[in-house]
Amino acid sequence: MIYFLVSFPAIMHLFSTWVYRLLKNPDSLSSFGESTLKSVGMGYRDVVTVSSSSPAIRAFELMEKHQISAVGVVKDGRLVGSVSDSDVRQVVPKKGFKMYGITVDDLLKQIHKDEPYKIVAVEDTATLRDVFMLLCQKQIHRVYLVQDKDQMKPSGVVTFKELLSHLLSLVKRLDIH
Repeated sequence: MIYFLVSFPAIMHLFSTWVYRLLKNPDSLSSFGESTLKSVGMGYRDVVTVSSSSPAIRAFELMEKHQISAVGVVKDGRLVGSVSDSDVRQVVPKKGFKMYGITVDDLLKQIHKDEPYKIVAVEDTATLRDVFMLLCQKQIHRVYLVQDKDQMKPSGVVTFKELLSHLLSLVKRLDIH
């Protein structure tokens, strides 16, 4: 028996490629792709957020407390960014474990020098196809749900894993191989 060691990013890339091709094919699960987040009830859960002026360590404490991989960053009640566990991997080699003096704002500026406040958000009228395509094209793990893109008040979050699970459950129900 031969075993292959494959990294998590490689697996995610494989799934992304598979899902991307699946959703680009107009005959494949078209009803799935045309469903909206609202129609399937996806993304509606509390979003854990941290203020951009909070110490960066607070973001990581919240991730640990809630057992999540990212927190939304808010400034004046508006969603402006996201801090994830992968951000820790980028900052620790540069700063060591001396993050107590760094704010979330400083952290975002160190990680995303060109665009520190980049956030991907959709409204609940977005189709699952559009959200999948967005996740695959931008190679990100989550999109935030907002009720109004002008106000950017976070109302939920949708992860690639959730969408993939939803798709796979549909495939199993329809017995598509």
